[in-house]
Amino acid sequence: MVGFFQNGLAQETPANERTERAEALKQFAYFDALAKHFSAKLASGVPLERSGDSLLNWTIDRSWHGSYYVWTAQGRPVLVGCFLADSEKPDRRRAFIELHTMTDEPFTPLSFSAGQTYEWNPVAAGKSTISLNDVAAPARQEQARRSQMREIAEKFELTMYREAGASDAQEELRMLARPLYRYPASNDGSLEGAIFAFLTPKGTDPEFLLAVECDPRATENSWKVRPLRSCTRRLELRRKGVTVWRCDEYSEAQQKTNLSEPYVIITSVETSTRNFEAIRERMIKSAVK
Repeated sequence: MVGFFQNGLAQETPANERTERAEALKQFAYFDALAKHFSAKLASGVPLERSGDSLLNWTIDRSWHGSYYVWTAQGRPVLVGCFLADSEKPDRRRAFIELHTMTDEPFTPLSFSAGQTYEWNPVAAGKSTISLNDVAAPARQEQARRSQMREIAEKFELTMYREAGASDAQEELRMLARPLYRYPASNDGSLEGAIFAFLTPKGTDPEFLLAVECDPRATENSWKVRPLRSCTRRLELRRKGVTVWRCDEYSEAQQKTNLSEPYVIITSVETSTRNFEAIRERMIKSAVK
């Protein structure tokens, strides 16, 4: 899904629109190349596999673009991430990588070099999942379970808090009805789920993801959700009016280089527009060889 907004400006000429769309397509091709080159594995040695093409491509204010991906291990999603970049300044470009673990299993530490070297060795949070003991047992039919997952996700409310002093100090996020990603029952039949995205009322890029999972074999205590932040701002998740999860504003990568939080976002490229376009072109070409 790609959104192009006028934001109150005079209508763009067809030539400008074509230029903007061409730039967006180059960015998405660049992100796809980055995803193809990305490699990681669990501490057990199991390699991660990219689950197909991007789940979502988004554009904001013509100058920000991003693409979401999921990586699996033995068929189970263990990592979700977004490659994104901005062109707000005509002579400078930045690109970022944003990741969130979806498993309690440890990873082999990942290294990122971007001016300085970061090592990400995520440690699952103490409450990485939330059990739902008041939900009916999973339906026997897969299609019915999919409907249950959506209904469960719709019961959650999410507030995003902006920086102090901002005119819109807080926003209630909306959920996309269609999940970004569905994963069928695992080989042993013990896990099935879907990832839902939450956005600002006018946004096109997710600020938060919610993985809804079940054990189709169980008759009780079979449902759980996994909150997955997808922004650096403070978030609060509620169910039935009760706060069940919250996270503070993200700052770990600004404070140190050995990172352990389950979420990470770092600047992967910051250079002149000319250099960025050359880097992007090389990466795209390398991905099609």
